Order: sequence, then C-alpha cells, then structure tokens
Amino acid sequence: QGYAFRFDRKYPTLILPGTGRTVRDYFIRFKIEQAGALLAQGYPPSEVARMLGYASQSYFSQRFRALTGQTPTAYRRAPKPLHLCGG
Repeated sequence: QGYAFRFDRKYPTLILPGTGRTVRDYFIRFKIEQAGALLAQGYPPSEVARMLGYASQSYFSQRFRALTGQTPTAYRRAPKPLHLCGG
C-alpha cells in the first residue's frame, strides 16, 4: 500500500497510510516520544530540547505540553510510556 494524498486548497498533504496523520504530525509526535524517553532517563529538558533540534527550550516545552498534557519537568519527575504515534 502506498501513500495517499489529500489535496488542500493550497497544496497536497502527504498522509501516512492507516494513521490519518500527516508526515509532519507523525514526525512531531515521534520527536516528543523520544523526548519522553530521554526525560525518563534523567536528561534535563534543556538538554533534551537541544538533542532533538528545537531552537528553544520554551518552544520544546510548548510542544511537549500540547501533546502530553504536562510540562517536560513534570513528566521527568513521574514518567510514563508515551504512545503518541499510535503504537
């Protein structure tokens, strides 16, 4: 099975088969899952943001909270597995 395209008014958006998610959304969720794993290992949020290529810790924290409902610092204190990519 290949990739499906959904056409927007301005441009096509690549949708991953079986997920209903765009490649960009999947990639963001994957990065936040990786962030959770690093935070659970004890890395500080500033280091995790840098390791994953975020331009600022503030933006990283916003994205993390938007997808998990908690701040990176709160997650680091009580980590639980994140399943943001559907697995």
